[in-house]
Amino acid sequence: MKIKIILPIILLGILTASASFAQEKQPLFYFKAYAGYGLLTPGSDGPYPTSVMGVENGATGTYSYSKKGMGAGFNDGFGIEKPIGKIFSIGLDVNFLHGKALTSSYTVNPPPSENINWISYAGSTTCSITSFIPNVSANVFQKHGYSVYTRLGIIIASKINHQNTENYMIQSTGTIPITENLVHVSKYGTELGLNIGAGTRFNLWGPLKGTVEISDNLLSASPQSMHESGVITEAYRVYVDNYVTYLKSNSGVTTSSSTAVANDNGGGSVTASNTAPSLTLHMNSIVVSVGLAFAIR
Repeated sequence: MKIKIILPIILLGILTASASFAQEKQPLFYFKAYAGYGLLTPGSDGPYPTSVMGVENGATGTYSYSKKGMGAGFNDGFGIEKPIGKIFSIGLDVNFLHGKALTSSYTVNPPPSENINWISYAGSTTCSITSFIPNVSANVFQKHGYSVYTRLGIIIASKINHQNTENYMIQSTGTIPITENLVHVSKYGTELGLNIGAGTRFNLWGPLKGTVEISDNLLSASPQSMHESGVITEAYRVYVDNYVTYLKSNSGVTTSSSTAVANDNGGGSVTASNTAPSLTLHMNSIVVSVGLAFAIR
């Protein structure tokens, strides 16, 4: 009788131990690589002109601009992840945003009394960012073969390349057009943002996993300085524009101006006299990405 009782207990213990050993062992690390695209940019800054000239009573015209904002474009990166138990993981990603070129343009036809046929503008802006993202993720659902996770990370934007171009042309009655071609390059320090994501990881083959993820990247950055260069043509006079718009110091924002060298028939110079704008780059990019993760056991 005792044997009939003991045997099922031993058998149950063996089966339990076998099932325990059969469970997938947590890897020491994951090495990851991924690529995605910023599909939505709600609330992000776009390529808007610094000023719209010629708008007054009686003026007509057209205006167009890119529907996407800053943060749109191709993303890729790689990283390492360390599981901490069965639920949590800590990791570090290196992310590259190859920002899409965004454009805007307008044409204004002032009223006839102004003796100006038309004013046109065409501008573009590009922004690429290299960032490090330390993060924590948690498995919210796990089943054999796949898991669903959420992630929270801090964006450390170590390199921001941000450039705007502006091309203006004014055509007056009976005169040569006035043209203005400018390039604005902003320089930033290290900026901080927030990364929030959710995704799924699934088995592909052996230690190789596949991932599909959607993430939201929030970043606001204020440039330390902005440099403007370009050429302004007025009739036969050509002015070379080259000056620093403003510098940001610990005591606040201060202006810095220099002479824009003129090269015209009569000689002379143009002095760049500037006020300090309060410029902040706002980026909100919702990215869909796919990737691979290789488990190191």
